[in-house]
Amino acid sequence: VVVRTFHSWCGELVRAYQLTVPADRRNADEYYPQLVRTVSRAVETGLVPGGQYTALLIDEAHDFEDAWLQLAARMVNPSSKSMLVLYDDVQSIYQKKRRRFNFASVGIEAVGRTSILRLNYRNTAEVLALAVHCAQALLLQDSALPEDMQRVQPSTAGRRGPMPVLIEAGSEQEEAELVADRIVRAHATGAASRKWPSSRAPAPGCRPSSAHWPGAGCAARAWRPVPCAGKTGPCPASRC
Repeated sequence: VVVRTFHSWCGELVRAYQLTVPADRRNADEYYPQLVRTVSRAVETGLVPGGQYTALLIDEAHDFEDAWLQLAARMVNPSSKSMLVLYDDVQSIYQKKRRRFNFASVGIEAVGRTSILRLNYRNTAEVLALAVHCAQALLLQDSALPEDMQRVQPSTAGRRGPMPVLIEAGSEQEEAELVADRIVRAHATGAASRKWPSSRAPAPGCRPSSAHWPGAGCAARAWRPVPCAGKTGPCPASRC
């Protein structure tokens, strides 16, 4: 079993088949699109053979561009057609706008082969109810969907918890202040230590990685050292 991010996988193909990417790697905005185009052309021309994988699983496929999915689909052995794609358009965080998409357009045979995961195990019933209420308008958009793309209302697995609290803020800076105040109070009362033991403490466990973020000062104010990798003190990583 080989586990890779999409671009690291493309990079491995470039090295394995000695492909040339016509872009400076130090310029990420230019390099990574060229990396994908280079590998795609190599697969199309046969320089990189398709159908190399008996089975392929793509997680968070809603964050993949169409060209990425098309390239991945060509790498599955046609005799097995074993490709598992986990796709939830509502969870997409990188697409600037909602796209009209169907699997057939990228070479994935999905009609009659899809399964819908209806039960939500991640959230309590209370959190799920609030999330569905807030996202209702989004969930009702584009009611006419292709056969292989269905939109369903999630169902709770039955786990219960406290009612969520919504905090309204007038700006990103005010929001950061309110969040930082709550974190400071949680640590002061020991609530954070009980809920997130050891290095699993929430955001204050690491300093913000960017001083340009409006909430960086608030996060720094709320920060406190937590055990990390068996040691006491600040986490040495820039991000957790």
